[in-house]
Amino acid sequence: MKLLRYSFLGAIILFMTGFILFLSLLPHKLPNMNDYKNNNIAVVFTGGAGRLRAGLDLLKQRKIDQLFISGVYHGNNVRDILEIYQNDQMLASKIILGYFATNTSGNALETSTWIIQNQLFNHNIYIITNDYHMPRSLLALEREIARVSLSPHQVNVIAYGLKKHQLSFNNTQQSLKYLKLLISEYIKYLITLIL
Repeated sequence: MKLLRYSFLGAIILFMTGFILFLSLLPHKLPNMNDYKNNNIAVVFTGGAGRLRAGLDLLKQRKIDQLFISGVYHGNNVRDILEIYQNDQMLASKIILGYFATNTSGNALETSTWIIQNQLFNHNIYIITNDYHMPRSLLALEREIARVSLSPHQVNVIAYGLKKHQLSFNNTQQSLKYLKLLISEYIKYLITLIL
């Protein structure tokens, strides 16, 4: 019985240590906008709040030359997306949609296929996804294609494991919801790492 108790305690300590290390992998600041030079491309992994807006903003600000959106719902097209976000239709020629991805590994496969098909190996590629999703996204992409320079451009900056604009010590319900999201993503990251 004692051995079982120590094993359980050891598993909890190992899980918590891994979780803290996972939090250290989360990007804590956006890339310096002055670092954006020629041959910049951004890839949006759809599925989280603010991701598409961040990509369209970079395109509108001319920080990137092309925007690839992975995991687009089959009923949507570039014109629809630009209308929803009230962006300039002149940007349409710089947006490429991928319709096949339904999850993170699918986003990675779809993105790497697009990069290879278009010979984009000498481009700076910014990955746009939520901060908590970035470690798993980069891991999945690096497994699919290793010869490309990938840089995170996260949405919802995290500082010390807390979302600055949403969490506070006074809002326990939001804090617990976000902690649950982080733990869920940590478990998904572990599964991706193992498989």
